[in-house]
Amino acid sequence: MAVRKKNVELTGSVTAFDWDDDNKVNRVSLCVDDDEYLIDNDSLGEELLKLINTKIKVKGKSYLDENKNYCLKLEEFIIL
Repeated sequence: MAVRKKNVELTGSVTAFDWDDDNKVNRVSLCVDDDEYLIDNDSLGEELLKLINTKIKVKGKSYLDENKNYCLKLEEFIIL
């Protein structure tokens, strides 16, 4: 089944989502109101690992993963 991606612009806070065995954050999400978007772990997503608890505005593509989680493939972000 093809994944449908939708262009979005969102503003929210970067939060820790997943940790490795050494308790280091290895994946973040963007919390927007009552929704949480998992950020893809590409080069832009990895930049956000240093911005936990920071408010940002993003442009990118949202999609549902195989577990029905909202996810984001970032194209750009700015710190607010």
